[in-house]
Amino acid sequence: MPGFFIVGRTSHEGGFSYDIYQRGAYMKSIAEARSHGGINTVAVAVVTVCLVLFSGHALATDISDNFDDNVKNKAIWGKDSIYGYGVLTEINNRLEYTVATPTAEDAAKRRLIASGPYHTDWQAQIDLYNNTNMTGNNQVNSFGIDLFHCEDSNDWLYAELYASTYGGPPTRKGFSLWFATNDVPAGGNDTGELAGTGLLTGAVQIAFNSTAKVISVSYKYSGGGWIPFGSFGVSLAGGGSIANGNWQMSDSHQFCMKVYGYSEHMAVGSGKMYGDNFAATGVVAPVTTRILQPNGGESVAAGNPAYPIMWEAPAAATKFKLKYSVDNGTTWQAVVPGFVTGTSYDWPVPIPTNNKKQCLVKVIGFNDSNVKVGADTSDAPFTIEVLKLSYPDGGEAFTSGEQPIITWASNIPPVDHVVLSYTLNNGLIWKKIDTTSDPLDDGSFTWTVPTLGNPKTKCKVKIVLKNAAGQTLGSDLSDAVFTINP
Repeated sequence: MPGFFIVGRTSHEGGFSYDIYQRGAYMKSIAEARSHGGINTVAVAVVTVCLVLFSGHALATDISDNFDDNVKNKAIWGKDSIYGYGVLTEINNRLEYTVATPTAEDAAKRRLIASGPYHTDWQAQIDLYNNTNMTGNNQVNSFGIDLFHCEDSNDWLYAELYASTYGGPPTRKGFSLWFATNDVPAGGNDTGELAGTGLLTGAVQIAFNSTAKVISVSYKYSGGGWIPFGSFGVSLAGGGSIANGNWQMSDSHQFCMKVYGYSEHMAVGSGKMYGDNFAATGVVAPVTTRILQPNGGESVAAGNPAYPIMWEAPAAATKFKLKYSVDNGTTWQAVVPGFVTGTSYDWPVPIPTNNKKQCLVKVIGFNDSNVKVGADTSDAPFTIEVLKLSYPDGGEAFTSGEQPIITWASNIPPVDHVVLSYTLNNGLIWKKIDTTSDPLDDGSFTWTVPTLGNPKTKCKVKIVLKNAAGQTLGSDLSDAVFTINP
């Protein structure tokens, strides 16, 4: 379950009835799992398009994804958030959830870039399939939609199809939903067992009535029609059939969504769990903070005096703090002290001693009262590049005595000399290349390939740049192995 607990799942198989309430620490798990962080936004390029103009508000649109291209559509989906070893993969014309090494809790969530506006009606749904059967007690897996307040992820709702052996085998399968305000669960519902150890197919749908300010959830299974599952009020007016809570939303706010897979001790003997045919109507591009550059995959030259960090932000965000990390978010440093204004900043890129391939940038927006109004982090790591060995970089084949030109590009202060070496065994032993004839950092060196008696398929070249004192200023090596033939 995405909240890492099971509430009110009831089975009447063989006269047995059970209600499960997870351990007392479940609220901490919910808070950790629902740390949605910065929600990236882009203008949505859609698969199915139907535009409606709401007076005074953004364009609404319909989107769908049947996952048949087996590649994540980045115009619809943002980055995946992973908990433990859960993985979402587009394969077999669907979105499958798997866990290679099951632990107590694993999950993978995929963020929908579009969002549901508070000021108008919208709905979202996904087809769900589960024919997995667990091998032990107290195991759960599920697939569904996770809905939350874009500006306050402590207000959330989920709807899912699950398989469970809480209460002991055999596997029981059904649908569940839960609703919370300020991270405090307020109510939910559960179908109980619908399929047992067999295949359970169906769908969940979440719809918002902007007049009543009520979220309604429905499900269907085994080819049947939609069945009302429960409704929840998100304003002081209430009106939900199961529970109500004040999510403190106004017409400028939006609902964010993720599709997800979740599991506890998911040891699946056979079968698959997956989603398919996602569709949403009436959604819009959310108004929130989003990094444009660097957003992942870029190579940023070390020492660049003015690399432009760029982002988007809502009108309420009038100033920003910028941070960067070189260790994939483990530690952070300020790009610039204090606040910056606007939506770009020319960053004097630092010069590390080696290439840093796990770099991220974070932007945090604040309003005029110094209240945080949004944040975002690069979708994926980028590289601060001190030095790049460009050739040979892997996959080449040379012959003994051949004279290829080793090439590189450096972005560091004056270099006294270069040190080149090669390996025949993927780095276990390195042998120096004689650079006496050309010791300068001029971007190239003509190398005479050594004479060998047998082919070597695990070769690489390494370059190290030194100053006059012999200190290393930067280094790099071939990204992959190449071959040397006799």
